[in-house]
Amino acid sequence: MQPDESPDTPARPPAAPLPASIPDAVPAPRRRWSMAQAIWLVPLVAVLAVGWLAASEWLQRGPSITIRFATGEGIEAGKTRIKYRNVDVGQVSAVRLAPDLKGVLVTAQMERNAAPLLVDDTRFWVVRARVAGGEVSGLTTLLSGAYIGVDGGKSEETRRNFTGLETQPVVSVDEAGKEFVLQASSLGSLEIGSAVYFRRVRVGQVLSADLSPDGQGLRLRVFVRAPYDRFVSSNARFWHASGVDVSFDASTGLRLRTESLLSVLVGGVAFETPAELDASTPAEAGTTFNLFEGQAAALRRGAAQVLEYTAVFTDSVRGLAVGAPVEFKGFVIGEVASLGIRFDREGGGFAFPVKLHIYRDTAATVAAREATARRTDDGNGARFPIERLLSGRSVDRGLRAQLRSANLLTGQRYVAIDFFPEHRGEKVAGLSEGQREIPTVQDAFGELQAQVARIAKRLEEVPFEKLAGDMSKALVGIEGAARSVETTMGGLQGEVVPSVRQTLDEVRGAVKDVRGLLAQDAPLPQDVRGAMQDLSRAADAIRQLADTLERQPESLLRGKRETELEPAR
Repeated sequence: MQPDESPDTPARPPAAPLPASIPDAVPAPRRRWSMAQAIWLVPLVAVLAVGWLAASEWLQRGPSITIRFATGEGIEAGKTRIKYRNVDVGQVSAVRLAPDLKGVLVTAQMERNAAPLLVDDTRFWVVRARVAGGEVSGLTTLLSGAYIGVDGGKSEETRRNFTGLETQPVVSVDEAGKEFVLQASSLGSLEIGSAVYFRRVRVGQVLSADLSPDGQGLRLRVFVRAPYDRFVSSNARFWHASGVDVSFDASTGLRLRTESLLSVLVGGVAFETPAELDASTPAEAGTTFNLFEGQAAALRRGAAQVLEYTAVFTDSVRGLAVGAPVEFKGFVIGEVASLGIRFDREGGGFAFPVKLHIYRDTAATVAAREATARRTDDGNGARFPIERLLSGRSVDRGLRAQLRSANLLTGQRYVAIDFFPEHRGEKVAGLSEGQREIPTVQDAFGELQAQVARIAKRLEEVPFEKLAGDMSKALVGIEGAARSVETTMGGLQGEVVPSVRQTLDEVRGAVKDVRGLLAQDAPLPQDVRGAMQDLSRAADAIRQLADTLERQPESLLRGKRETELEPAR
């Protein structure tokens, strides 16, 4: 028994004999993948793709914003896109009523690259088909549906809650140009989007129109694009360019003005700087201008460019209107500013003071021409003030103001300032006393009427009947002398040649003919009286013609109205 064996250990069987040699290990060949094993890669690839898409979506996903609109018309969750410069930058994810039930809240998911657009002054609006200011926009929405437009702001302060605009803005925030404010008494045919013109070129648009705080006028905001905004000078004038401006001008007659066919249909605003004012200084953005009703009123000279004079007329001022020209030898040197009426207690009649605005620049040029014609100047040989033309010295030389007809068809009149030699040397009040009052003379129609009246009065004073009687007495004396000669010749009949008797017969016949002509019922006195009556009737006809033309200048074409009552005599 072995020492390590116990009595209870069972006996081991005898070991098998070892083989004589052990074979070498041989590696088995690797088996290829089968289709059954490759199918397990599909889920793995799908999981990786979904993860990649989710990561990409998460990386591209931008902030979520809320836009409040008055109505949700045309906006659908999951369909309506948000576009900036016609490129998709987001999509509407939800549309719900606002808590106050006065609007709708639109939740939109923006793209990551649109985050810089979400600043304080960014504007949103719903783009629909729209016609405004003569322009048609949003026609593509008729097929594709409405979308939300974005106009990126310039603020540096971010924002996530916005209030959408009800209408599309006319001008984008980043468009170069300037805004100006216009004060107007009425809107006329203007609307948001109406064009702004400069020399008939469209250079801007009307942005908004609101009542002034006191309700007495309107405040319009207009935008003028660069580089045209530099033409809006500090002295610029704006006016309504809407429709067709038709006027009868006293100097040029019928005048038709319009900016373009579009402005005739939808209206517009035009501006320009008057030629006599400085146009080199551009106006600052936000400058306020007055909006005039028409071009003539806008380009009218201001108080700084005119001198005020007064001309008091005693004739009727019918046909003379505010704005009528004041001319000096054919040059327009001013315009009529106002008309008035005044009662003369001493004379018991009425006078009509007319205020005249004389242009400083135009009148100075005319004055310089007059100085050149008379070889006089102010020491510089060029221009001199208008006061030297309209001075007391000129009045002493016959300078007067006169009403003249500018258009017989319309009855318009103007004020002519000229020299009248027949009034040279007359001492009158006004300019000679240092006051700006120009003496006046009677108008052309009144002067013609007065001349005809004076001629008729002088003819009426001629004693035609007395002259006829004197001639009758003279002829009686001649007849007596002829008889004496005949008696004498009878005694000398035998001695007088037959030719003398023939001569006497001819003298007797001539005397008889003259007596017949001067008889009361003879044609000559009657013709003279008829001529006098015709002259008197002609004078009355001229008076009536002048009155009719003054009251109804159109009667030259249409004739006298049948319903008109004859003036009381």
